[in-house]
Amino acid sequence: MHTLRHTLACGAALIALLILSAPAFASTVSFTDTSKVWPGFNAKAGEDVHGIPDILSGEVSGHGGLDYLSITYQSDYALRQGSKFKNLTDYGKLWNQLDFGNIFINTDPSANNDWDIIIQATSGNQWTIYSVVVPYVNNDYIMSSSPSGTPRTGHPVAIDLSSYDAVAIGTATYSGWQVPAGAGVDTPVTSSWLFSLFEGYSWNFLEDTFILGLTVTCANDVLYQRIAVPTPEPSTWLLFGIGLAALLFFKRHRDSREA
Repeated sequence: MHTLRHTLACGAALIALLILSAPAFASTVSFTDTSKVWPGFNAKAGEDVHGIPDILSGEVSGHGGLDYLSITYQSDYALRQGSKFKNLTDYGKLWNQLDFGNIFINTDPSANNDWDIIIQATSGNQWTIYSVVVPYVNNDYIMSSSPSGTPRTGHPVAIDLSSYDAVAIGTATYSGWQVPAGAGVDTPVTSSWLFSLFEGYSWNFLEDTFILGLTVTCANDVLYQRIAVPTPEPSTWLLFGIGLAALLFFKRHRDSREA
């Protein structure tokens, strides 16, 4: 009887440990680009992609928050040419003049259209994460532009937060804007941008989905996507713990009978 109680106690402790530690195992959620423009901003609304780059998909990971964001993109236009693709084409030179705008997040999209989290470049690859309340319709957006070409004009890409009570809550690092290797055209160039966000912050998600909005400075392709909040499922670890506890029990029971 003592052995049985000891085994059950160990099993219960193991299950509790697994449940409590479940948030440490980040969940990953994939998403695609299904919106051509942000709602209400109709510049070239019939085109998903107007130039380069083409945002294809992405992933977010975390445990009730966002620890990591990746954006996968593609260009069908030649970016490099010449020996081992070292020389930039006109599109490649234009690429170097592009950059990301801000990252916009609505943490409770069923309740309102406000942006609750905005992530802005601070210096180089360092970004600052702000907690703020910005109405979706406002006069403080910085609109799309480009030093050359014909961008999708009149679309939000960033915002001036000077009129808002924005509170810096953390930092993010960005993999950087680089001309990807490859020629394009015959072999489309595909790569990813990576953001390491504020690990461990709850992000104050009030629902099980959130809205992610972002684009590059020319708004050639924009992202406005409703995404599930990445949350680990503790039930998986609970089942594992129950199974392991059962194995421990039967092993001890068998050993006691053989003794």
